[in-house]
Amino acid sequence: MSEEARLLVVDDEKDMCETLAYFFRGKGYRTEIATTGCQASERLRSDVYDLVIADIRLPDKSGIELLDFAGETAHDTAFIFMTAFASLETAVRALNKGAFCYLTKPFDLRELAAAVEKALENQRLVQENRRLLAELRRKNEELEKLSITDGLTGLHNRRHLEEILATEEARSQRYGHPVTVVMVDINNLKYINDHFGHAEGDMTITETAMLLRNTCRASDVVARYGGDEFVVLSSETAEEGASCLVDRIREAERQWHLSSTDSNLTLDLAIGYASTENGATLLEALRRADANMYEDKDRHCLRSRGCSWARSNSGDRGKRPAMDAHFQGASSLRHT
Repeated sequence: MSEEARLLVVDDEKDMCETLAYFFRGKGYRTEIATTGCQASERLRSDVYDLVIADIRLPDKSGIELLDFAGETAHDTAFIFMTAFASLETAVRALNKGAFCYLTKPFDLRELAAAVEKALENQRLVQENRRLLAELRRKNEELEKLSITDGLTGLHNRRHLEEILATEEARSQRYGHPVTVVMVDINNLKYINDHFGHAEGDMTITETAMLLRNTCRASDVVARYGGDEFVVLSSETAEEGASCLVDRIREAERQWHLSSTDSNLTLDLAIGYASTENGATLLEALRRADANMYEDKDRHCLRSRGCSWARSNSGDRGKRPAMDAHFQGASSLRHT
């Protein structure tokens, strides 16, 4: 580590500074000197040092003040103090402030060299531990995100939705705010999977998730509830607001069709909603929204005779709709 380590020697005796600088440069350390606390502070402010070897007493400030100043920078800098006026109280104070060790003048250069090696090794271990902790924290955050996110759509998964429902239920009861639950189902997903493959079905699920996410408010919770089902949780929203939300989803669905380059390509969504404004619990609203969605699904299936994506040629998948144009239109609609 000596080839990479950078040292700063601080002492009001210039001969001492130059002697130590010469000694440590001979051992491969990049070493600079400062003869005042202010000069050392300027160097610490503008450059990065791995270790400072400083006299505890300087003409303009103490070595401990220099240690405090270094602690305010974004760098990890180790400190070794030296002095000809040793006292137990000063030594304890320096160590409590974070100094690695405290040497009394005169000292053997071999003793100081050993202390420098140990201080730098300790600093390396501290930095490595910090890096490992940061990496562990990052991986834990990734695992936490994976545990609450649907892998295909990036929406909240069902497990996390159930946690949100419990929290929102308590919040709604405490403050008396209504909450609306909207359930959305892709009527023809099985037909798409059976006739055009699961890759096409996965793309339909992903596009529907994007449609909902771009249509709903930023404060709304959008989750994938099951294979072809989605839930939108809209807090502080009563039946009237829920109706507006459903209208926006229907408009987004219509815009989806308008943006399609294939006139035979259709997306068929069933939607049901319910609110807690009449005293229902959130779980009851969820069940009622589910029942309403299936009523809507039955009506759509009767009209579409099987809820299929009609294709003029079953062997030709055609082009997918231009989703970007659709989402810009959906995003511009505001929740009233």
